[in-house]
Amino acid sequence: MDLHTIYTIAHLLGVAVGAGGAYMSDVMFMSSVKDNRINHTEYKFMQTGSLFVWIGIGLLVISGLLLFSLNPSFYLESDKFISKMSIVLILIANGIFFHRWHMPVIKAHKDQEFNQLKRFRKARRWLVYSGAISIISWTFALVLGAWRTIPYNVLEIMSAYVLVLFSGLIIGRLYFHHKFKL
Repeated sequence: MDLHTIYTIAHLLGVAVGAGGAYMSDVMFMSSVKDNRINHTEYKFMQTGSLFVWIGIGLLVISGLLLFSLNPSFYLESDKFISKMSIVLILIANGIFFHRWHMPVIKAHKDQEFNQLKRFRKARRWLVYSGAISIISWTFALVLGAWRTIPYNVLEIMSAYVLVLFSGLIIGRLYFHHKFKL
């Protein structure tokens, strides 16, 4: 087996672990807030999902750097690569924001009714936005990675991403406002 194959396998494992953790965490959050609170067990599942996301991102970054090292000029000239890296940076920033801002709020108010908490009412819109950014960004990066040849430039790819992202933010906000009165 050559280095490219080994690095690609590690990269795919990172995608599976990271995206799987992200999707599970987002689904756990959505199912947890149905009763307007997150209990201790639900919070622990969210922490475990988050751990998987960070492990996946770590694998993606390391294997991505190793793949990049095999042919830097190819990657630097690739609109797909530049777009994917931009989206991964957004994912990482969103993850840092989520862990610095949202997880402490959720942890501090486990087993409490969210709508009764002033601090949570302030944070809830950003929780929904963070979840939408996560799902859309992971999905977009996954699609870009699977798409062999992309006939679009960085501006076109990122414009499509931003359009889908803003649509997702609006739909997520409307859905949660209607469904959970968030």
